[in-house]
Amino acid sequence: MSSHYTKQAFILFIISLLFAGFIWLFNANTSENVLGNRVFENADNNISSIIFESERLSVTLDKSDNMWRIRQADSYFANHALANALVKFINYAKIYRRVEMTEEEIKKYFSDNITIKIADMNNQPLGKIILSSRKDTPKTAYAQIEGKEGIFKIEEDIVFPTQFMFWLQQPLLNLYPAAIKSLRIDDETVTRQRGSKYFYREDKSPYSLSGIEKTLNNLEFETVISAQNFDEALYPLVKKYTITTFDGMEIELNLFRKEQEIWVQQKISQTTLSTPAISDYIKRNDFLYKYWYFKLSPTTGNILMQEKI
Repeated sequence: MSSHYTKQAFILFIISLLFAGFIWLFNANTSENVLGNRVFENADNNISSIIFESERLSVTLDKSDNMWRIRQADSYFANHALANALVKFINYAKIYRRVEMTEEEIKKYFSDNITIKIADMNNQPLGKIILSSRKDTPKTAYAQIEGKEGIFKIEEDIVFPTQFMFWLQQPLLNLYPAAIKSLRIDDETVTRQRGSKYFYREDKSPYSLSGIEKTLNNLEFETVISAQNFDEALYPLVKKYTITTFDGMEIELNLFRKEQEIWVQQKISQTTLSTPAISDYIKRNDFLYKYWYFKLSPTTGNILMQEKI
């Protein structure tokens, strides 16, 4: 009798193992168990637009002439490093596993959702995900993926800017203070010798920059309008900077103002004594400035407005 029950128990054990294996095999082949699959399965080289949406921000990146541009900034150029990181994420990010979450956990991780949508050149949708606002680790996040049920742990290591300005290619100007040879503000000019800390006016009296060095070293902007859409009749020219560097680059900053809004137009050129590197720099970067007007923050705009010689 004992032998009979032992045999039955063994058979039941084998059946339970087979059943468990069947369940595992079934789950492994369902759409919910997608370990190693791409997050955006339909992403390919035909991606033409990327829409990023959060509770605070909506940004659309459009691909034009093999460059990513920001629709909400009159199609100015997107932050190059950020756009590349986003495209890399869309093309290569993998799913780690499906996870179960309680209502409390869902509220914790998805309290401020991030939605990413992609489309092809014909504006046909290629995929959509909802990312958790809080990450699981610096290199992973939770996501809800269009076409798949449940919540998944995925690869994701991008720090998405919460301010619109940082989706744009910044800064407008990155000028090392020691590189400045002369500075002209409207009709007044100061110059200095190479290696000298001090500037001198035309009457030989000394002059020191009153804090604009940091601004010129990292001149950032809030948004952009193309030249064809900027009306100088509504925003009169109120101040003009001309900066010449020791290696022969000339930078012109024209400030326009309407009430509290301050916009700047930048032009770059070279002097007759410029180095070959300056010529190359202008050829590579002129398109970033030539046909655009940039809105400055009130703080930055006021710093430039208040500087006098």
